[in-house]
Amino acid sequence: MNYATLLLNGHKYTKTQLQSLCTEKLNDTLTWEKSIYLFIRDWLDDSPTLQVQTSGTTGTPKIITVLKNQMIQSARITGKFFHLQAGQNVLLCLSADYIAGKMMIVRAFVLGLNLIAVEPTSKPLDKIQNEIIHFAAMVPFQLHTLLFETIPNVRLKQVQTIIVGGAAINSRLIEAVKNIPPKVYATYGMTETLTHIALRPLNGSEASSYYHALEGIQIKQNKRGCLVICAPQLISTEQLVTNDLVTIHSNKTFQLLGRVDNLINTGGVKIVPEQVEQKLQSLIPERRFIISSIADDKLEQKVILLIEGSEFDASQLNKLNEELENKLSQFERPRQVYFVEQFIETLTGKIQRKVTTSKNYAATIKTRLKWL
Repeated sequence: MNYATLLLNGHKYTKTQLQSLCTEKLNDTLTWEKSIYLFIRDWLDDSPTLQVQTSGTTGTPKIITVLKNQMIQSARITGKFFHLQAGQNVLLCLSADYIAGKMMIVRAFVLGLNLIAVEPTSKPLDKIQNEIIHFAAMVPFQLHTLLFETIPNVRLKQVQTIIVGGAAINSRLIEAVKNIPPKVYATYGMTETLTHIALRPLNGSEASSYYHALEGIQIKQNKRGCLVICAPQLISTEQLVTNDLVTIHSNKTFQLLGRVDNLINTGGVKIVPEQVEQKLQSLIPERRFIISSIADDKLEQKVILLIEGSEFDASQLNKLNEELENKLSQFERPRQVYFVEQFIETLTGKIQRKVTTSKNYAATIKTRLKWL
């Protein structure tokens, strides 16, 4: 293994020193650090492969086996795109239990970056002092907290580039990042592709609604309208067929519409929930919500709106109903609204749509209100 030395929190460790450090740290009780040192230990062993766990967004989380060399190639592709240089500071503020956190560690190994590891909380910059952070990866919830739920964080000025992924990024967050110093990119990828294979600039002169495939990544669309990825350096199969509905704009750019397994067939009209949700962001800015469906004898599937939190009062509901009529087409418009105490999530914080909507979860639904 060539990449066996690591610059960690400003200190350079050899392979032998890292192995001793892992033994020491794994005897500690600091749970958030434990996953980091478990991964480092596995990275340093003689096996050419590693096992990683998927997030479980569309099903039961599973363990898959990947080649360490594939992770090295992924790190190189990212390093080249962002012009990352040895000695620069990269922030690990995600759990190393999952691929996004693991790949931040691999990038530090492969590119000679200084890995600054902090607890994966909603306020990832609180422990940062005067260091310039050249590159950081966050989930939308972390960036949202930094921008909306705390006093504007002056430490954002210390961050040069942020990649954001792991969950959908709403229009409010996209609008807010236009006015912050770091360059911000939305990522497209998954565990099977060893994190991102495409990036979407969200601010600056290059801001775009399209994802741009990285070097060596080929994309196409199948008959279902879903994205097909060809990346021989990252995946062991000839191609990876996704369930993500896209519009292809060139051989390198695409627009993400939603997931084919979320499609709603209502009265013979196919509705993409994620597109409807984008239209509603300005109407329900302070709440999480999803567009989903339940079975209906007449329509086959009936569109419903689930809002997390306490029930709206009568005036709020009347106003929302009027705005829905103005914003949405006849078939997009929810026939019922449900107020839900708390959405069910995956371990990585993504909303589990089908479980949230299922009959097994109906007991947690506080109020059901029909639209006329």
